[in-house]
Amino acid sequence: MHPIDRIPNLCLTVVLSVLFGLCLIPSSPAEYAADPAAQLIERGHRGALSDTDWIEALQAKDPLICEAALSLALRGGEREVFLPTAKDMASLTPEVRTRLISVLGMRGNAAALPAIRPSLQADHAAERIAAVRTLGELKDTASKGRLIELAVSEDPAAEAAREALSRIPGSDIDETLRVLFVNGPETRRIRALKTLVLRGCRTVVPTLLSSEWMEGEARISAAAEALAALGTDREFGEILEYALGLPGSSGKDLQDPLARIILTSADPHALLDTLKNRIAREDVETRISYIGFLSRAQCEATIELLAEYARGDHPDLAQRAVRTLAAWDDTGSVDLLFELADSSDAVLRRSSLEALSILVNRRKIRNGAWINRINEALAEETRAESRAADSPGHTEAANPADDREPSEADAGTWVPLFNGENLDGWHALPGGTWFVLDGQIIGIGTHESKSHALLISDKRYRDFHLRVEFMSVLGNSGLYFRTERVDHPVAVKGFQAEICPAGFPVGGLYETLGRAWVAHSDREEVNAVFKKYDWNVMEVRAVGGDIQVVLNGKKVCEVKDDPGLPEGYIGLQLHGNADLDVRFRTIEIMEIPQS
Repeated sequence: MHPIDRIPNLCLTVVLSVLFGLCLIPSSPAEYAADPAAQLIERGHRGALSDTDWIEALQAKDPLICEAALSLALRGGEREVFLPTAKDMASLTPEVRTRLISVLGMRGNAAALPAIRPSLQADHAAERIAAVRTLGELKDTASKGRLIELAVSEDPAAEAAREALSRIPGSDIDETLRVLFVNGPETRRIRALKTLVLRGCRTVVPTLLSSEWMEGEARISAAAEALAALGTDREFGEILEYALGLPGSSGKDLQDPLARIILTSADPHALLDTLKNRIAREDVETRISYIGFLSRAQCEATIELLAEYARGDHPDLAQRAVRTLAAWDDTGSVDLLFELADSSDAVLRRSSLEALSILVNRRKIRNGAWINRINEALAEETRAESRAADSPGHTEAANPADDREPSEADAGTWVPLFNGENLDGWHALPGGTWFVLDGQIIGIGTHESKSHALLISDKRYRDFHLRVEFMSVLGNSGLYFRTERVDHPVAVKGFQAEICPAGFPVGGLYETLGRAWVAHSDREEVNAVFKKYDWNVMEVRAVGGDIQVVLNGKKVCEVKDDPGLPEGYIGLQLHGNADLDVRFRTIEIMEIPQS
């Protein structure tokens, strides 16, 4: 099972385990007689429950009795959990049936498959999803036809069906999916492709690398995702040609598989030589873009190529190489940045120092002597620039876009908003599930939740510098700030910085119950530094109407003199009507005094 899929089951385990523990703490024997749930727990541990007792408990109107029965089913007693029949399952409510299916799956009870299969046709979406996941975990080949049907459909269980099929062996499954991949409506072909990718079926690669497939945004995006999983050194050159030849920004989607192939290659130097020689024929903007994408292909060979660009005679390429190095915290990249910071080239020296400063601010450099050296060098650069600006005959030129992190000289102290142990200082609004595990705040939501689920700070903030580490696994989320509670299904209004698993539009500024999108993040900058299914650092600096969003050290969005709310709560969001999994760990804020 993929670790991500364990989270909903983990939530169920935690809830049932807590209940199970509570049910075993009556203060006197008399309480057993007055507490049917406690009686059920006690009988279960003696192995004294019949199948009829199990079903009656699961059918009980008293929720505590039903919860106690589910807890026993999960933990077991002296006797293995009963095996329900299809008739037994039909007698339960959809909610109880859904949870029982998950319990049977966690216990790996293959003998219960006949009772679970009818739930693939259930009206209740959560029940269908639970059945799909359990049947996948138990590798139920008898359900493959229905699972394929769901996998290529628009059903809420489609993604779970694709994951389930990735676990079930059978060449006939591959053949059926290949037929669906090459024929029929485009959306169905793309879903079939996603399923084949999860099954590791490389026979689709030649079709993907064809002019027929490389047309249209949806197909190119699907091809990029597939080639990132299935592509090898053999396809690198062909993928690169398509990436460079596609119009507009379409080819940038194919940078992901290129990066993935470099990372997994036995000879990354050869691939990077191919890349360097090929992009040398392109214009400067294209070369800058492909130097930036190397932030997703961090290895020793890539550092060597970036060093070559940084020491080269083209200033724009050199600066882009330095900024790419700032996205990493590898010892080799830090050593290289220190070397470049001693360059006689003023622009390269300044860019390298700023890159090192970003790593300090992200707490990737902790050596005190190094930090002092960086700060002193930056201060000297600033003094030198001031002296030059004050010199006779100096004419001020337009400043280039400032890509640096917000200054640490804002004044104030970093204050943690999350203690790593519990949700003290926060309160949850209805919808979704928030809990703390292994020093992380984990948010889980389902598509059946019609409203946003929000975790809101107890305190309000006005001007501040906010820093958050997040990992977006599934679905749309956001970092709210200057937010107010309102009587509306969405529950709040105000700004959020976008969070999602795909990269762009992460960091874009959206005003809920207001102007909608106020400012989009920079697609190229976001995709150059965003780490999929990994920890990312987002920073929001809000002072008056000026708001800046920084992602992994790169400024990706900014508004000036914005008329939005001047203060409000900080919030973490689970979007409504979607299956979600998002995690947060470091959350800290530095309040900025009003001038």
